[in-house]
Amino acid sequence: MESFGIKATIYDFFAYFMSGVICIVCIIFAIYFSNYDMSVIFNTFKNELFTELPILLIIFISTLIVYIFGLLISTISSILIEKWLMGKITKLNNYFCFSNILNDNVYNLFMQKFTDNYNFTFEKKDIRLVISSIEEKAVNSYSTAFIFLTIYGTYRNICTIFFATGLFAIIINIVQCIFPLFGIILMFFSLISLMGYIRFYRYFISQIVSTYINTNK
Repeated sequence: MESFGIKATIYDFFAYFMSGVICIVCIIFAIYFSNYDMSVIFNTFKNELFTELPILLIIFISTLIVYIFGLLISTISSILIEKWLMGKITKLNNYFCFSNILNDNVYNLFMQKFTDNYNFTFEKKDIRLVISSIEEKAVNSYSTAFIFLTIYGTYRNICTIFFATGLFAIIINIVQCIFPLFGIILMFFSLISLMGYIRFYRYFISQIVSTYINTNK
């Protein structure tokens, strides 16, 4: 349980807290590159919030806000990317099929072992049974898989952040007849983040399946 607490903290930091920070920074820069005067916003916070509250309370509130941002982004990205984008676009969904992630021998062996253990055929939504099994029987291998899980979850969130803020920046710049360079850059990084998400998701599945096969001989 203690080691699980550490892993949960790592995921919280990268997938939630860091995503919240990146989101806020991207929003600020998107507004900045739209030539909007942000001094009004900053002065409001400085005069009405920062000067009235103790520094520790300000840090706590800021951390909480950033974390909540990251939590909301994680939920939105899960729906938009995992449920919609990867579910609706066949070409992208193929990257997430177990039969495409694993070679034929490993895939067939995994399916056979799962069927032998649970007496029914594996479906993708049954992956939690596999994860629970190796979490109990192979702690070290599960820790490696958890790192991949943290990385691909973070990539998924960052992809959503870059896309949303990039689209926001592009729309604002076009309305103001400004070339949307910053928005285009964010869209480019969104695509790179999507590739990173797919890559580490596949690493995660490969690690989970390989460990499951080895611990269920």
